[in-house]
Amino acid sequence: MIIETTILIIILIGSVAALIWLISNFTSALQSATGGAYFVPLEEEVSNQMMELADIKPGEMVYDLGCGDARNLITAVMRYGAQGYGIEVAILPYFRGRQQVKLLGLEDKITIRQDNFFNVNLGGADVIVLNLSTKLNNKLLAKIKAECKPGTRILSARFPFSHLEPEMVDNSTIYPIFRYLI
Repeated sequence: MIIETTILIIILIGSVAALIWLISNFTSALQSATGGAYFVPLEEEVSNQMMELADIKPGEMVYDLGCGDARNLITAVMRYGAQGYGIEVAILPYFRGRQQVKLLGLEDKITIRQDNFFNVNLGGADVIVLNLSTKLNNKLLAKIKAECKPGTRILSARFPFSHLEPEMVDNSTIYPIFRYLI
């Protein structure tokens, strides 16, 4: 009986590992196909500084394009009283973000959508935060200009927009943070 149980546990662990491998490879292929950036969580100090530089007012809507584990949105909601809307294409970070939001009881303040942000209207954002790539930022620029209202603040960690002049560049953390005003 012990041998059969051990064999079943080994088969179960192997099956779970294979499923994780398949999901990871599918996610990577999906990201490549959509021109997406890979999920690399921001260090807490960078995330905190981005939210500080965003000058978020209570009740404002913060969009996080490629929200990953939702850390920027959680900070915006818990520290500044914002509402949050995250878009994440990769399935594993999406589920991790949803889990974090649920564990903290913030489902009424943060929505996370599993989608490509090119499919989502950005017009409801007061603030947009992102940590993508310069190439992807540049692809987003026309969409941002077309859909965002005047006064929308855009904050990008690490990567600037090539054809948009930043309102400011903050170099106080390990990565530069670029702030733009639409």
